[in-house]
This record gives sequence, C-alpha cells and structure tokens, in this order.
Amino acid sequence: MIRVAIVEDHPATAEGLAALLAAEPDLIVVGTAPDLDEARALIRSKAPDVVLCDIELAGGDRGFGLLGDTTDAVAKAPAIVFLSSYDYPAFYALALERGAAGYLLKTEPVSEIVRAIRRAAAGETTFNVAAIARVTASQ
Repeated sequence: MIRVAIVEDHPATAEGLAALLAAEPDLIVVGTAPDLDEARALIRSKAPDVVLCDIELAGGDRGFGLLGDTTDAVAKAPAIVFLSSYDYPAFYALALERGAAGYLLKTEPVSEIVRAIRRAAAGETTFNVAAIARVTASQ
C-alpha cells in the first residue's frame, strides 16, 4: 500500500481527491492538511510515502516549504508531488531544484495523478515534458 497525504487548502478539492484516490486498490489516504503546520504534523504522525501538495496554501504558505523538511532524524522524508493550477516555469524550476518528485497541473486527469503518486513512491519523478522544456529554454 502507498500511503498518501493531501495538502490542499480548499476542502472540496481535498475531499474530492481523497475520495478518488481511496478508490485505488494500492493507495490509502492517511489524511489531509490545509497548511504547512498541519502538513508537518500529519507527516510526523502518519508517515506517508507520498505527499500530494498544492502550491498556494492557507495562511499564505507555499507548498515548497515542505521540500527538504526532515520530520524525524530516523524517518524517511516522503516524496512530494505538487498539484497546482500554476503553470509557471519558475515554479517548475524551483520544484526541480529542491527535489520534488513531480509537478502536475490540476487540469490533469485523475489517472495521471495516480500514476505520478505511484512513480513517486517508486523513487521516480513525474514532470510535464513541455513545462521542463520551457524551464530549460528560459535558463
């Protein structure tokens, strides 16, 4: 089973994603959080394998703040996959630089989100090829 945490400040989106992911036989949603403080607490208490995270969160937080977090000296940090409405090359670049496992747009079908979670759990990455090409071209 792949343990997934959802960090999303819009309750309907978080609950909808949780319901859709729970329908997958190999995924278990361990909880949701609307901001970084609750996300860190959720990660410490539930030890997800993958965190599906929005960029803009409640309280002005940015999901990028989870990258590089260590929740416990012995715990393995979860893979972070961003799910955002922001199609900005700078955000893709930041996610890549800081070690995110993926960055998807909220316009992706659920099957792509599930695929990205599975890849992240397996130690792989998922980034939109066209977006990465734009990042490379802008550097």
